[in-house]
Amino acid sequence: MKRLLAFVFVLFCLGSPTAVATPVLKDASPPVGSRVAVAPQYVRLTFDRRVSGGGPYEIVVTNGSGEVVTESMIAVDEKVVTAPLRKLSAGEYTVEYSVKPMDNRVVTGQYRFTVGSPEPPVWVWILLTACCAGAVLVAWRLARR
Repeated sequence: MKRLLAFVFVLFCLGSPTAVATPVLKDASPPVGSRVAVAPQYVRLTFDRRVSGGGPYEIVVTNGSGEVVTESMIAVDEKVVTAPLRKLSAGEYTVEYSVKPMDNRVVTGQYRFTVGSPEPPVWVWILLTACCAGAVLVAWRLARR
């Protein structure tokens, strides 16, 4: 009976899959959902686990028209995957990535960022409108004198 239990235990241990965690995107440059004033020269994705040694690796950045703005050369260093960009103009860009580490589990994802100066907050427009209305009122009163 003990031998049977030991045999079943060994089979159970050998048959259970080993736990391997899939890498997760930890940080991105430019940041996810960000608005940057100066156009970046590259996209850098940092994962929480090592992704080098596998492959293939792909980072594709497209502009609002769907035109690809990434260069074809991608650098991989342990947990970081980097792709150079062409010169970007103001607008919204989409980053799509596909990374296949050594454990053969493909990690994919996408995010957006925007290049260009941020728009002023709503309160600035309200203040500007109030100032213009006040100036018109003062000019009208002075003209009536």
